[in-house]
Amino acid sequence: MDASNSTPHGLKSLLESLSRAALLAQPDDIPRFLCAHVENMIKFSDDQHKARTICDTSSLQT
Repeated sequence: MDASNSTPHGLKSLLESLSRAALLAQPDDIPRFLCAHVENMIKFSDDQHKARTICDTSSLQT
C-alpha cells in the first residue's frame, strides 16, 4: 500500500517538523518537549488566525 494515500494530509510534514525540533533541541524529556512544542505551534496558529481576522475586519471599515 502506498503511504501517501493512507496518511492524512500534513501528517508527514508535522512529524518531520517535530523530529527536526527534537533533534535540534536535544531535550532530556522528549515527550514533554514534544507536548510543549505542539502547544506552542497551536498557540502560534491561533494567534495568526486572530491577526488575520483583525486585519480582515479593519479593512472593511474604510
